[in-house]
Amino acid sequence: MSKNREISTKVDLYQQKLKSYGEYKDLIGNETFTKLEELVKDFRRNAENALDENRLMRIGIIGQINRGKSSFLNALFFDGEDVLPKAATPMTAALTKINYSEKPKAVVEFYTENEWLDIRRKANEANEILRKNELIEESKRANKNKLFSRESNQEMIVELSADQKSCLELVTMVTKSNLNIEQFLGKTIEISNSTSTSELVVKLGNYVGSHGTYAPLVKSSLLSLDIESLKNTEIVDTPGMNDPIVSRARKTEEFMGQCDVIFLLSSCSQFLDITDMRLLAQNLPSKGIRKIILIGSLFDSVLLDVFESYDSIGEAISSLIEKKQEEARSNFSIARKHTQNSPLLDALDSAFPPIFVSSMCYNIAKHYKTLNAEERQVLGNLNAMYTDFKFTEESLNSLANFEEIKGKFEEIKSEKDQILSRRFSDIMIGFGEGFKNEVNLVKRSLIKKRNSLEEGDIESLSLKQKEIVRKLESGTIKINNVFENHIIAAEKNFSEIILEIEESASSAKSLNSRTGTETHSYQVSNSRWWNPFSWGSTRTEYQTITYTYAHVHEAVEKLEEYVISGKKTLIKAVKEIVNISKFRRDVAEAIKGLFDFSDDNFDPDDILIPVENAINRITIPAVEIDVDKHIDKIRDQFKSSEVRNDEIESLRREQARIVKMITKDLQREIEETLKKASLKLSEIKMNFVPSLTNDLNVMVSEIAEQIKHRKEYLVRYNEIIEKL
Repeated sequence: MSKNREISTKVDLYQQKLKSYGEYKDLIGNETFTKLEELVKDFRRNAENALDENRLMRIGIIGQINRGKSSFLNALFFDGEDVLPKAATPMTAALTKINYSEKPKAVVEFYTENEWLDIRRKANEANEILRKNELIEESKRANKNKLFSRESNQEMIVELSADQKSCLELVTMVTKSNLNIEQFLGKTIEISNSTSTSELVVKLGNYVGSHGTYAPLVKSSLLSLDIESLKNTEIVDTPGMNDPIVSRARKTEEFMGQCDVIFLLSSCSQFLDITDMRLLAQNLPSKGIRKIILIGSLFDSVLLDVFESYDSIGEAISSLIEKKQEEARSNFSIARKHTQNSPLLDALDSAFPPIFVSSMCYNIAKHYKTLNAEERQVLGNLNAMYTDFKFTEESLNSLANFEEIKGKFEEIKSEKDQILSRRFSDIMIGFGEGFKNEVNLVKRSLIKKRNSLEEGDIESLSLKQKEIVRKLESGTIKINNVFENHIIAAEKNFSEIILEIEESASSAKSLNSRTGTETHSYQVSNSRWWNPFSWGSTRTEYQTITYTYAHVHEAVEKLEEYVISGKKTLIKAVKEIVNISKFRRDVAEAIKGLFDFSDDNFDPDDILIPVENAINRITIPAVEIDVDKHIDKIRDQFKSSEVRNDEIESLRREQARIVKMITKDLQREIEETLKKASLKLSEIKMNFVPSLTNDLNVMVSEIAEQIKHRKEYLVRYNEIIEKL
């Protein structure tokens, strides 16, 4: 049988399966049923693409949002220059393809009219939820001194979904820019007539850059560049496996299915965690991808996070690599236990050991003498944290580790023919596995719903719903206490930090004075009036002068030590403002006390996934303190290497003045950081329980509706479960 015929036969078989499932779409769910249909469409497209003998080898760069994918590619192909600019937000991060062309050009694809209508619809939903939330808040403020009735407690703040949030952001950005969107929807624009890559990038910035006017409307772009290493290859830079924009996520899935090799970027801070594993399981099995390169990104960030735990950077690097590999292996082993004979996991297994990289260190090395503000800040932090090590261009390049990545890239290119030749069979096998996995998930969900329908009645369901509400109400206090305790701990921690900084300020004001002597020579006349032969003759005499002096560089060094010590103290405090692991345990314990996790009819993911998402949304504010200007001022004022006598007191006064200014800067940053963190925790606390309540109430309401027609639904549930 020809391969084209083999594709058609398989598509026909699975379309017949879908047709038999069709009359149960209301039980399966429209979204889930559509996903099954899309799997079949993707399979045909991917398999037919694999038959093209002259096609390019396609390499996909995948990972969660904000894992440094664009920065990684800029370092790998463009010497650290921002050829692939950072998007304004994760919501405007369009899928970008890169391939070779002698003449630089780009093609930009905008959302279609239907896709934009869907985005607007979800933005309107978000606005309506926000409006209702505001009314609830106003009501609570108006009645804050009154006792609430049970009915009033049912009005809870509803959290926006990721899709609603992102769509609202896109629509808001377009509205503010006053774009005439009809000119762009459903269109593609070619950007050509550029003589160089840099000229093309400037033009492209208006469509995909951080300040690009049209960026919110762009779904994908193709960048063709005159770069030798791109020949016979196409790179796909994805916005993120967890892209909240549905239509753009579909575009990403479409191209991922046609990739032959995957570079998986996972942040070193949460390396190959449960979210990565879940997204891989959801996105890759049906694509038949068997070649995966595993990369730990943002290695510089994790180095800064753990500096206080190690005596040297060498010890930190070796320990971190070992620790992160063990974490990844542990998470991988857990996934392996729950999945049997998965080629995806086999491919991931063969990707070990991972390669750890830092795009930021690569950029700092490339721009060593012309650093931008962000690069200067990171280098300053590295120098402050690891005082035993000199961060030179050479050592930064070594830490960046892109030579290993470039070697791996060339190795893959040399295996191109072998990789492409087996791609068709991988897709055929992968599609069957992926479809089977999706169907098993549907079947599991339907069995759970059927069992609930069999065992439940209106009365018991009503009691169950009241019990859930009661548990959540009692749980709200427990969960809120977790947040409050961490807020209080953060405030206490930061109060202690302020005292610590104030105490260390006194030593920065001290300046040692020393006593010195200088011997001066002067000429004395030997002339005597009675001796004409002595007239005009002189002799040399010497005078020793004692004086007090102080070294200016000593004052500057004390200031620099104070600055470095203060920044270290503050950065450590910021990192520990929320003890993530303890916070995770505390919330989990509060949740476990509410529900019976041993009940087979209760799916722990209904609770644990929202918990995990809530925790992952907590971000630690950055520390940015500009104290160099104060130190420069003292150097400018005292040009000499030392001062004497009365000038010593002037130096001390200036030194004390600058210490006072730096202390105020540190205190202000502490207060701002604490304020941001407390607000963030309060925001998450406010939405945490309402979000869980909403999810559970939707599930119970669905079963309640079906109980009214129990016999009919039970027959249909049994029929579709049998078919699956």
